[in-house]
Amino acid sequence: MFSRPVTFAGATKLNFKSYFFPVLLSSICGLQAQQISIIDFWTELPVDSVMAVSHQDTLFSNSNGVVDFGLFKIAERPVILKKQDYYPQTILYKNIKNGSVKLMPMESSAPIDVFSERPGNPLLMTPTHTTFIHASEIKEQGFNTLDKALAAQSGIFIKSYGGPGQIQSISARGMSAEQTQVFLDGIPVNSFQLGSADPGQYNLDQVESVEIYRGGNPRLGSGGTIGGAINLHSRVIPDTLDYSLKLRGETLNNQFADLTIGLPTGFLNHEFSLHYENGENEYTVKTGSEKISLTNRDFNNWNFRYRSSLPIASDLHTELMFYTYKFSGGSPASLKNERTEVTNNARISYDNNLTALHLSYQKQRYKLNLRAFLRNNWNEYIDPDSVIGNDIISGCHFNHETGLIGHGQFIISKRFLLNSGLEVSRQKAQSTAFGDKNRERYAFFLRGDYELPWQFLNDCTTQLYTGLRAESYADFGNAFLPGIGITFYASFIKVYLSGGKNFRAPTFNELYWQPGGNPGLKPEESINFEAGVEYGRSLRSFNFMLGLSAYSIRPKNQIRWIPLTSNISSPENILAVDSDGIEIEARLADVTKRFQMIANYNYGFAVKADSDLPDDPTIGKRLPFLPEENWSILLQTGTSGLQCGFVISGSSFRYTTYSNDPYDILPAYRTAGCWAGYEFTAYRQKITVRGGCENLFDKQYELTPGYPMPMRHFYFELHVTN
Repeated sequence: MFSRPVTFAGATKLNFKSYFFPVLLSSICGLQAQQISIIDFWTELPVDSVMAVSHQDTLFSNSNGVVDFGLFKIAERPVILKKQDYYPQTILYKNIKNGSVKLMPMESSAPIDVFSERPGNPLLMTPTHTTFIHASEIKEQGFNTLDKALAAQSGIFIKSYGGPGQIQSISARGMSAEQTQVFLDGIPVNSFQLGSADPGQYNLDQVESVEIYRGGNPRLGSGGTIGGAINLHSRVIPDTLDYSLKLRGETLNNQFADLTIGLPTGFLNHEFSLHYENGENEYTVKTGSEKISLTNRDFNNWNFRYRSSLPIASDLHTELMFYTYKFSGGSPASLKNERTEVTNNARISYDNNLTALHLSYQKQRYKLNLRAFLRNNWNEYIDPDSVIGNDIISGCHFNHETGLIGHGQFIISKRFLLNSGLEVSRQKAQSTAFGDKNRERYAFFLRGDYELPWQFLNDCTTQLYTGLRAESYADFGNAFLPGIGITFYASFIKVYLSGGKNFRAPTFNELYWQPGGNPGLKPEESINFEAGVEYGRSLRSFNFMLGLSAYSIRPKNQIRWIPLTSNISSPENILAVDSDGIEIEARLADVTKRFQMIANYNYGFAVKADSDLPDDPTIGKRLPFLPEENWSILLQTGTSGLQCGFVISGSSFRYTTYSNDPYDILPAYRTAGCWAGYEFTAYRQKITVRGGCENLFDKQYELTPGYPMPMRHFYFELHVTN
């Protein structure tokens, strides 16, 4: 499976064994080290820089919240854990269950008696392939944009319409961009007109961590997580004066700048963040015997974010966020030849903003969150060289949404943790393509995590997960989405099984776009199954993790745009799709993070399983634009402030038609990049300089038909912070 040869023209044989097996062989032998994983009591995310004092040894947790004691015998020694803004804890290593410890944050001035043990551990026990990436880890791996960090994860495919500043979308497990939901601090940001989200609109320096839920999650739904959900956590608002300035330039004649300032004023803490991009995307590609300089791919965009936090009472906190994103630039048609590039002059602009208010109320046994938000998205398109009748092709669209999201987390007993929530939203779209449309949506979810009192083996914990999500649409009625899963977790291994139902309502464009919209569309439904195993150990001075997950998704009434003419397409419900695949993730790193190797691989096969026409010739054919294989390998090393890294990734070929025409494909590709940086301190400021090369082998490839990616180019970064 891993090395199936591809014989079509332009395709490349992918042989993952030659990259993956060395990782396994390098971790066969060694002595077991002792380590603990430190997690925030409420967010369940790793806590870094925690001081761990045992006897005369003092260590600190890394970006993954892990403290590694090496080969020291600490089983009988007390370990004291300390970090600012957290209550200190004293533990005995031999009494730690599942190798994890939960720290309680000081969100109130009154002392809180921490439970001796929180029921379950969703971070470890979630019965799906779930990835939590901390911002510090992303930067250690050399990624400077969100799309590149996501593209390196197994099961995630980023579809791009060219170089920096161009439209992008996210696909999880071979599903469409509309079936992969993106959230900012739990607030859905997918366009309800288009259905997709562009990761290029979100600055990586504004993110504290990224959560990737493959196959969906009842807490994160909005009726569209058939493929998965991605939640972006904003960085913590600093309570001291803080600033960060980053400048980056590319040889494509592109420039980027980031400025973040944290400003405390009494009890009120503020954060101001500005991201600016401007570029020409100057690069040349080949089509046939022609060498063409691409045009109309310039961009100018910026986003500004203001956040403030205020403790109203000892256990009640509030946070306000205002986020705005403005973009203007070229919106080129697909590349055909040098002659058509002369009239490739379409322009597009965005003006999006989000205002959100977050209230948090925390007690010893429960925590309540309430988020109220308002979204306004404007979009304008004009193509001065395309005329139908006497009118230039143009469009103007305005989307408005108001919503309320309530979430509660309750410790029912020592073994039972309950999550519940209620969501209400009202959406309105105004478009020159279809007029005014409205939609109301209501949702309710329950999720219970129960740690079973019995054990199969010593040190083996069993956790049962059950969930139910109910959604109601004014235009599509009600949907009930149950889910169930079970996880077995021992000292070094986690095994899980899960299944559930999912749902997605058609977007406004799919229903009403003119010409081509289809108001007779049915909502998509799916049944998802997943099984997986994860193995992790400390071997001498290295940490090793290997994970394997297998999934099966059975969408019904899946919506796909079918060409009607050379210029017009219309969405149709494909009666049924069979989508199966596996995802493999391997990590090898020393405890000091001076060396790190990460390998990701996924194999997916999505085919049309039922007929929507008599004698349908596309039955059993693969869905277009979806690669069968994706893989990436990242190497990172460094010492004494000097860091460097290398990443190589690839994809198998993709069909571009439902008939799977072997002469109409996107060829397989393999691309690589490298970087090096040096960090030092001057005048009490931390300064980092970094340079790198993208598309190192100067290969021409496309992620979207007709939109070639940039050839080899270089970049340089300067980052200053206090």
